[in-house]
Amino acid sequence: FYMWGNQGTGKTHLLQAAVRQINQSGCRAIYLPLQEVTEDIQRATEGLEAMDLVALDDIDSFYGTEAENALFNLYNRTKEKGGKILLASRVKPGGAKSLLPDLASRLTAGFVYKLQELDEEQKALFLIDMAEYRGLKLERSVVDFIMRTFKRDMNSLCVILNLLDSASLQYG
Repeated sequence: FYMWGNQGTGKTHLLQAAVRQINQSGCRAIYLPLQEVTEDIQRATEGLEAMDLVALDDIDSFYGTEAENALFNLYNRTKEKGGKILLASRVKPGGAKSLLPDLASRLTAGFVYKLQELDEEQKALFLIDMAEYRGLKLERSVVDFIMRTFKRDMNSLCVILNLLDSASLQYG
C-alpha cells in the first residue's frame, strides 16, 4: 500500500497507527522513518523482511540515490517472505526523478492512495472533535481565534490542542 500527499496529511500518523494495531494483534511490525536513517540504508533494513508489516515513511527522500536499490531489495525480500509493506511519500510513485523503473513498477503494483489535506472548516471541526474527545469544550469563537492567529497545518493545530489540554489540567 503506497500513500502519498503533502506534509501534514497524516501519512506518518497512519503508518504508526497501523504498526501499533499489528503489534497489538500479536504479529510483528516496524515503523522506519527513512529521512532519519543516518547509517547505511542496506544495514538499517537488514532483517526487516522477517516482520509481518514494514512501514516505511519518507521514501521519497531516497529517490534518485543509491538507496533506491536497498528499498527495491527490501520490497522484494518482504514480499517473498509473505510480509506486507506500507509506504508513505510526498510524491506519487514514479513522480520523482531517477526512480528505478523496477522499483516504480513494484510501488504501483499495489494500492496507491493520495491523501488530501483538510480544508479550513474541516480543520476547525477536527479541533472541536479532538478537544471533545479529550473532555474539553472548545467554543467556536476560540477555534476561530486559533485559526486566525496560529499556523493552520495539522502538526501545529495538534500542538496547540496539546497545550490547551495540558493547561486545562493545570488550571482546570
